[in-house]
Formats: sequence, structure tokens, C-alpha cells
Amino acid sequence: MRRAAGFTLIELVIVIVILAVLSAFALPRFADLGRDAQIAALEGLEGAMKSAASVTYSACQSSRNCDPSEVPTNQPSANEIILDGEAVTLAYGYPRAASSGILQAARIDPDDYQLENESSTTEDIALSPTGIESPSDCQLRYTEPNTAGSSPTITLTTAGC
Repeated sequence: MRRAAGFTLIELVIVIVILAVLSAFALPRFADLGRDAQIAALEGLEGAMKSAASVTYSACQSSRNCDPSEVPTNQPSANEIILDGEAVTLAYGYPRAASSGILQAARIDPDDYQLENESSTTEDIALSPTGIESPSDCQLRYTEPNTAGSSPTITLTTAGC
């Protein structure tokens, strides 16, 4: 009698069923990595903004030419400090909510994010990852201080990422 080599049909079906059950449990764990990546990017951006705001305020405190109680102005050269050779505009010693303020201080490339309220006259700016359908539900908002002695508010929203 000749014995056949290889797998039987039953063995192959059992292996396929086991792989299908394993993939049914494993696939959902890895399917939503895009959301996790967007949240991680915003959390990294949040850390960069907090650090840049602290460094800017410390630099203003230690500079003779900077007054942290000075009211922010919309003049490009008024109320600013030089960090790493670049001018950063200030609001009460902290970076303004503009590309020449917090984005400059934190070295954030505005082309990497969707910007909301970005102008030299607004008091807050929001950044969202590009391609988000509802940017207000997946964003990082920086609000500059509105009085001397107060600090900026940085709010992370990740419900719609």
C-alpha cells in the first residue's frame, strides 16, 4: 500500500479556521493606528508648545529689553524677543498666537497642519492634522495670555481624531 505525502483536506481546513479566528481578534487591534498616530502627533505638538512658551517667558524675564507686563501690539517689531536668531512676537512675555509667535518659538512648520484663526490680530490659534474631516474635534488650541501674570492656555481635543 502506498502512503500519500502532504496534508489532508481536514488538516488544511482546521488551519484555515484557526487563522480566521485569530485574525478576527487581532485585526481590530491594529486597524485604527491612524487615529493613534494623529493623537500622538498632537500630543508631541502640545509638548513642543508648552516648552516653547516656557523658554520664551524665561528668556523675556532674563532680558533687559523685554517687559512681560507689556500689552501685546499688532506692530511686527514691537514687543518681541530674539530666540535662536529669530524674532518671536510676545503677549505678556509669552509667544503670540501667530506664525511669528508660538509657531516660530516652537519651530512648527505651518504647512504640516491645518490652521484655524491664524493672523497677527487673533488671540488663539488651532492646529489640526491635515486631512481631518472635523478639525474642531481633533486639534490643539493655543490661547495667548490676556493679562499680565497669566499664562497661555493649551487645549488638546482628540474626540474626532
